[in-house]
Amino acid sequence: MEIASRNRWLYISGSILIVALAAVIRIRGAHNDLWLDEIWSLHLASLISRPLGIFTQIHHDNNNYLNTFWLYCLGPHRDPLAYRAPSILAGILYSCEARGYAAVIFFSFLSYYLLDRYLREQRPLMALLFSFCAVLGVLFHLIFLNFYLAALVWSAVRLVRSPRSPKQILWGMLLCHALPIAFLALIYIVDVRRIHQGGGTSFNLMHAAADCLAWAVTPPAVAWMRPLTSLVTLAVFGAGMFLLWRERSNSAIFFIGVIVVVPVVLAIVSRMEWIYPRHFVISIAFVLLLFSFALGRLWKNGRQGKAICLAVLAVFCVANSFPLARLFKDGHGHYREALRYIAAHSLREADTIGGDHDFRIPMVLQFYAPEAMGDRLVKYYQSDAWPPEGPEWIICHKESLEDPAPAGTSLTDNSGNRYELVKTFPTAPLSGLHWYLYHNLAP
Repeated sequence: MEIASRNRWLYISGSILIVALAAVIRIRGAHNDLWLDEIWSLHLASLISRPLGIFTQIHHDNNNYLNTFWLYCLGPHRDPLAYRAPSILAGILYSCEARGYAAVIFFSFLSYYLLDRYLREQRPLMALLFSFCAVLGVLFHLIFLNFYLAALVWSAVRLVRSPRSPKQILWGMLLCHALPIAFLALIYIVDVRRIHQGGGTSFNLMHAAADCLAWAVTPPAVAWMRPLTSLVTLAVFGAGMFLLWRERSNSAIFFIGVIVVVPVVLAIVSRMEWIYPRHFVISIAFVLLLFSFALGRLWKNGRQGKAICLAVLAVFCVANSFPLARLFKDGHGHYREALRYIAAHSLREADTIGGDHDFRIPMVLQFYAPEAMGDRLVKYYQSDAWPPEGPEWIICHKESLEDPAPAGTSLTDNSGNRYELVKTFPTAPLSGLHWYLYHNLAP
């Protein structure tokens, strides 16, 4: 009894320590500039006059319902930590952005747990809690469908293979899925069928899937490591599938569905033109869950197994420390710093700015200019309306997963004005924008 009690307290103490450390990391990781998509979400929230407009007015793929509601309640000009608070609280992966990804992973895991409990114990309360959590998952982000459709198939297979009567099977499916399916039908009619995509850099499905593999378990410290880290992810997936097969667990149906089949099928069916690794974030989360299954089996396999488990965890922590350090250093970009640099080094009375993208650059500029540039007069010129002498500054950008090197050390506009690269403002992956600041040589 004393050994069992001591082990219990060690487990509780260890869990508290891990959660505390995770909270510190997430709060530190969220303490940086909002980037384009977060600012865009704030802008969308500002367009509605009442909360119901989140469903009936916006119709945009950057509208994640409950996250937009949070931004709507907070309003403009709040600290980034306030906007990101729900993500920090729910945080698993994308816990440093004011968007719905962290919460959707949280509710995917919770829904998986509740559904598994119901299928094993046949307690109606577990089924009802699952259906409620599924609705919340959809409300935080529509990519919850990657989890839900796999769970729908898995639960149907589990119930059909169980010794229940057809009536009990039907009742079980209704308890689990009547509410989520009805809600999905409702929001499809009200919003989803009208949604338009906001655009982005054209990453195709294969490119995004490759990046997902590379970042899932051991993120690459440098570009040449991506094939190696992809192989590690495939090995983890294969090990997890082998364990489930050896135990004759039909959970393999769910994991194959949620990690591979459903995300790919949905991406193809929805004809998404811009696909990013974050669209596969639920797949990454459940790969990590398979990883935990494998580590758990190792830990139970005597001293040698425990030693291997600890070594693997050490490698995992070291590998993930590199992108974490990048996040702490660069956040999602240095937009305020870039605009302060412009204000401090401008030679003209007004800060005249052009850019290589007439939506992304002015959206961020409009958000941060009042804070970063004070009372200075700021003028952004659209690309088709530059003055003959050109703007004094040009801001170029790249996505976070693109080669961070600038296009060149100088550039020339259509009027022959030459600009010199004076400053680079990087971002950490997997989201954010690199900014490159060019100065007119003859301002």
